[in-house]
Amino acid sequence: MSSFRRHAVVAFWIPALALGCGDPAPAVDASIVDAAIVDGAATDAPVDGPGIDAPDAAMIDAAIDASVDAPTDARIDAPDAAMIDASVDAPIDAPTDAPTDAMVCRELTCGVTQLVATAPVEAFALAVDATHIYWTNARGALFRRPLAGGAIEPLADEPPIGSGGFSPGADVVLDATHIYWNFRDSGDLWRRPKAGGATETITTGEIGMGRLALTATDVYWVNDILDNVAHAPKTGGAAAVIATGQSGAYDLELDATHVYWVDGLGGAVRRAPLAGGATQTVSTGGSPATIELDATDVYWLDVATDRVLRAPKAGGTATPVVAGLGRIYGFAMDSTNVFWSGDTTIARRPKTGTGTPTVLASCFADAFDPPAVFLAQGPTLFWATRYLNAADGIFQVPAATTCM
Repeated sequence: MSSFRRHAVVAFWIPALALGCGDPAPAVDASIVDAAIVDGAATDAPVDGPGIDAPDAAMIDAAIDASVDAPTDARIDAPDAAMIDASVDAPIDAPTDAPTDAMVCRELTCGVTQLVATAPVEAFALAVDATHIYWTNARGALFRRPLAGGAIEPLADEPPIGSGGFSPGADVVLDATHIYWNFRDSGDLWRRPKAGGATETITTGEIGMGRLALTATDVYWVNDILDNVAHAPKTGGAAAVIATGQSGAYDLELDATHVYWVDGLGGAVRRAPLAGGATQTVSTGGSPATIELDATDVYWLDVATDRVLRAPKAGGTATPVVAGLGRIYGFAMDSTNVFWSGDTTIARRPKTGTGTPTVLASCFADAFDPPAVFLAQGPTLFWATRYLNAADGIFQVPAATTCM
């Protein structure tokens, strides 16, 4: 499924730590777990319990009172004592080498598993099959790790090409037998067998190549430097252009008959037949960035208005699915729900756009760079983070969780 970052794009390793609501916190090895998270998830009870001496208790009371009473603190809700405890406990208990700007929230451990921490470099794109999670970094390297745990396996090094000065990046997609990935700065597209073997070059020189999608025979991509949508055989061969003249082709999806893409600078969602043909406009307006499909509709994120919208595949009125809930940085979809990230939460609601959003995870270590790389796969939602001043990670949570 699709992904997008407002800033750039996006991830990382240690054995997973997962807690259910109400589960006792396990003993945590501080050498492998981010100190701020350990403090919030495993040591709040001793700090807040009767063992506190009078001066420390007074200090905590004062800090809590100030946070609760201050009318301008939009983060504090009176019933959410966990967030208050965590924000007060962190500076008192955390080791001196803990990130000074890291926020600690117990909510993050409620059903959430950290699959990867402190990876070799940030994750730009994610893909998942039955056994592994795969990711690329912004410089074209490729990695994977077993979902059940184990070592990171580097699959491809960064190509010997420096950043071209425009937004670098790479995507990764899978079929039953192969891994496909690209590098935007060189316009190279490769594949290699999942079981191991030589890397094959599918096409090269498509500088500005962005997101990828697969049919049974071909690889499709968007290119916002060459302003086109194109494809080539999976086994390699000349690229064939589907559409030209796009002024911001950022993301794409396929169904059995058409390729759909967003023209972000042109303010439109468009489609064309997989084999080529006339381009049709599905919807216009705003600044579409990320796209998803179901059997009947196209869904996209409009970063100009912070809305997820949908319209019939053949074109028609755009209907808001998520709107009026603050900034939206990324979204994904499964057969039932839309998932998105805001400044401090990852949430879901039915694709119908009705119902109160359900929060799946909250409070991130860097409020200036929330998660925006998403993948909804089967019963699980995956996402990647890239923080400036705290540990990066790849996380998962059950897509149907009601923990929050």
